[in-house]
Amino acid sequence: MTLNMKNPNGFIERQAKSGTPYVTLGFFTFFFLLAIGFWGHMVTQNEMRQLLESQLLTTLHSSQESIRLWCENQKRFARSWAEQYQVRKNILSLIASAKDMRYQKEALLKAEELTFLRKILKPVVNEFDMVGFVIFDKEGMQVGALLNDPIGQKDLITRSDFVQRSLNGETVVSVPFKGEIPLPDKNEVLRTNWPTMFVSTPLLNDSGKVAGVLAFRLRPEQSFTRVLEISRLGSTGETFTFNSRGYLLSAPRYLDQIRKLGLASTSSESTPILNVQLLEPAKAANSVDNQKEEGKPPGFTEMAANALQKGAGVNTKGYLNYVGISVIGAWVWLEDLNMGLAVEQEVEEAFAPLIALRSVLFKVFLLLGLMSCIAFMLRISQSRTEEKERSTLKALKEREEEYRAIVNNAVEAIITFNPEGEIQTVNPAAEAMFGFDPGRLVRMNILNIIPQNNLEDPVFNLKDIIQTQQEETFIRARELVAVKKNGVSFPVELTLSTMHMNDESQYIGLIRDITERKRALEQLEQLNSKNQLILNAAGEGIFGVDIEGLITFINPAGAKILGFRPEEMIGKPQHLIMQPVHDDGVPCTLEDNPIYQVYREGIVRQVSQKFFRRRDGNTFPVEYIGKPIWEDKKIVGAVVTFRNISDYLQSEQDLRQYAQDLEKINTELRNFTGVATHDLQEPLRKVVTLADRLTMTNASRMDEKGRDYLDRIVTSIGRMQQLIVDLLEYSKTTSTRQDFRKVKIDEEIHDVLSTLDIQIEKTRAQVNVADLPEIEASPFQIRQLFQNLIGNALKFHKPGIPPQVQIRAEKRIDGSWAIVVEDEGIGFDEKYLDRIFQPFRRLHRQEEYEGSGMGLAVCEKIVTLHRGMITAESKKNLGSRFIIVLPEKQINGH
Repeated sequence: MTLNMKNPNGFIERQAKSGTPYVTLGFFTFFFLLAIGFWGHMVTQNEMRQLLESQLLTTLHSSQESIRLWCENQKRFARSWAEQYQVRKNILSLIASAKDMRYQKEALLKAEELTFLRKILKPVVNEFDMVGFVIFDKEGMQVGALLNDPIGQKDLITRSDFVQRSLNGETVVSVPFKGEIPLPDKNEVLRTNWPTMFVSTPLLNDSGKVAGVLAFRLRPEQSFTRVLEISRLGSTGETFTFNSRGYLLSAPRYLDQIRKLGLASTSSESTPILNVQLLEPAKAANSVDNQKEEGKPPGFTEMAANALQKGAGVNTKGYLNYVGISVIGAWVWLEDLNMGLAVEQEVEEAFAPLIALRSVLFKVFLLLGLMSCIAFMLRISQSRTEEKERSTLKALKEREEEYRAIVNNAVEAIITFNPEGEIQTVNPAAEAMFGFDPGRLVRMNILNIIPQNNLEDPVFNLKDIIQTQQEETFIRARELVAVKKNGVSFPVELTLSTMHMNDESQYIGLIRDITERKRALEQLEQLNSKNQLILNAAGEGIFGVDIEGLITFINPAGAKILGFRPEEMIGKPQHLIMQPVHDDGVPCTLEDNPIYQVYREGIVRQVSQKFFRRRDGNTFPVEYIGKPIWEDKKIVGAVVTFRNISDYLQSEQDLRQYAQDLEKINTELRNFTGVATHDLQEPLRKVVTLADRLTMTNASRMDEKGRDYLDRIVTSIGRMQQLIVDLLEYSKTTSTRQDFRKVKIDEEIHDVLSTLDIQIEKTRAQVNVADLPEIEASPFQIRQLFQNLIGNALKFHKPGIPPQVQIRAEKRIDGSWAIVVEDEGIGFDEKYLDRIFQPFRRLHRQEEYEGSGMGLAVCEKIVTLHRGMITAESKKNLGSRFIIVLPEKQINGH
């Protein structure tokens, strides 16, 4: 064949046109076969899904029946032992005697009934791989167990409902939950928060009534999990249960994979039961398909979300499980057992035949597709060649424009110059940096703006470098001093390289103004210097550790406390060099070292009365706070501030001793007060008796003046006796130990009104009491408080006008109550407000109004003892208003 060199494109076009029917036929055949293959694939896929759905449901129902059968076996086991005569007899005896022992653990452990029960039931528990047994009385108190720790407690009744259900007559298998005490694992090692479950049955007394509960503690990771293992599908199938919060109740199949993903502890002794939640994995939570908002916590998996709503279902289309693997599954919520049950299998294994078929079809169609593509590419190769030429020219033009835009818009100055130093081109940033008008820098010498005599580094010689005309010159980020047009010097950073154009060499310089950076570095150095001065001057110890626990810095005060020099501690492990010790003298392990928890878990820890070890081996008490150091949202270490609290603890001990001594003195003073007031009243009673006898025997012999003197003596003695009684009452109010409990104030005031009914009737008074609150207080002192206030209102009323007393309460913002006692009596001048609450201070003469002046002083003392306050508002002849502020609850109950 002879080619037409004048028009090669025409030959290609003719060949393309002549081959067009064959290309069209090839494409039609390809798409026809593709449609048939796709239809066959869909039919096969639907049939497999129906088969898998039936298999999943069968396995789910089988597992459901296995669980129910296992639960029934456990219930029969528990009921058989509860009905055993000797066991039942000893349990009833133990329950009856536990209350007499006041549930004291030591007494219960020594009970003969518990010894007998342990002897009988321990071999049974070991034979059936149970943890132990627990005996409850009707109040849910644990009066007996194989383990010692639960005895005398009542924790289980708050953690699960199985005890209450058994007390109601039901035999129950509980859902697994975290144990209330350390429990032994399969290796008999005690574990805290270890999962446990119970089978419990009611224990009937001779009259057929429920007297207690016998419960056996099961291992959910053993017998309960084994029930589910027999119904797992294939090599990737998994059957598991979960509680109402979506946590696993049985041990999963792939524990190592769960640990690698961080869903469970990496410790080989840990268990994922009750620690792994069926949540969407992170990669699923942030995917487009699930449309999750960034930062929003993931929800439950599709299966768990449906099951936790008491639903049942099956999914053969595939969904992500809690470890991020695409699975198919079936699920159901077992309402009577209060748990969910699921059967899952990885999609890859379940659809393995379909995947193999899909692979074969893919290879066939790939081969057909390649053949079609070859024909198609022959048809368009010429047009692609032309398109490439056009695209190349366009790309070169766009790249040139792009380079020009980059140079013109660059923040750094870009300058090119020849080996003689003559500037060839500059960008706008260079003209702005050096202060020249556009075009003025071109043809100038580079040494005019970066002069030879202004270099920071005398060894660096720019003139020699550019005149040497080396083949390749490259200088990276050299700091120099440049000069602006106005002669002002400023620091720059120069990067210099060689470029070749038209067999000529030129230099291209990238110049950056580093004035701000130099200033920032100076400020940073000053700040570091100040921080170092602060660390050196601090009186407390301050040190830092990195993520490996190595000490990165420590101030002199901290090193001195520990007996080291700072340089001796840098780079050393903090845990080993300080050797933290618990307050009971037991050395801390690395995991329970609070400082380790700070930089590993990112939490702030404030610790008191722990111990560090000095260099000489002696320990001393410390108080410290550790805070994590974050960098780019990652923990890079921790900083700890600590101080020696030996002197503080000694002062605290001295203060406790002082408080004990003070209490002893107060006790002696109270005893003295009681004896003194009693001894003072005895001679007064004798004087009163003698005065009465003198009046009876010699009254007729006395003149008017003598009888007046005798009456004055008797009156003064009566006042003296009243003063002694009031003084003793005031002392009791001050010293009596407070027995606070909930008190309804209006009920106490009604008792007071009953006591004052004679005085109320005599004065024709009216006392109105509004709804008053319930507070924590001493009932006796509350009655004494309002008896004095109401008694004063009845006493100091206007002559001939019946007293009017109003009592109401208001809730304050801080939660306390303001109680107001208001009257319309004679009132008083508020300038005497500071006197009315002082002992024996009166505003009226004894002849006008009776009393010793102690009533309001007692009121003030009662309110103070209740952590409250009392004040008054009044105007003479316009009544008085007493305001008492009392807290609703007393702090720590006192």
